[in-house]
Amino acid sequence: MKRCLVLWIYREIAPNAFSPRTGVKHTQASKDKTSASRVGKAAGESHYRFGKTLPKEVRAKIGDKQRGKPKAAGRKVTEEGRAKIQANIAAGRSHKHWEGRTHTEEAKAKMRKRIIEVTTNTVFESLTAALEHYKFKMPTLRRALLSEKPLTRGPHAGKCFKYLDPHGIVKSNKME
Repeated sequence: MKRCLVLWIYREIAPNAFSPRTGVKHTQASKDKTSASRVGKAAGESHYRFGKTLPKEVRAKIGDKQRGKPKAAGRKVTEEGRAKIQANIAAGRSHKHWEGRTHTEEAKAKMRKRIIEVTTNTVFESLTAALEHYKFKMPTLRRALLSEKPLTRGPHAGKCFKYLDPHGIVKSNKME
């Protein structure tokens, strides 16, 4: 009841309570003060990457990785940019580079992570196999794997999951 009243007050009486600076511009003095506080921070010559360039192979690798990914919402593409995109598609360098391809079984095996349900010593060859067996969602399993603590609620309360290395030895996620 109290929480509902507080939320109603925020919503009805003070709509900007959660973002009080909405629509308020910083004064020039405030901007100058912020700028002065940034002097000597990781910018310009004091930035760790200042003056360094990446090799062409690395830049090409980054470009290949980014190619075809959705860009920022509301992004405007100039006519020149559109012409470049159309030229690349015409040249066969389309953004659909993975279309029609599949991973090899060897690659799939490398990507799989074996896990064990500790309380019953049940081994699963992949996260998906455990999800299908226990009928819960990925965030629940990931949280249980990362915390290495038993689940506390629901029909599977008390179950604890851990990763296995390729030799079947339990791996710890905890930092020592």
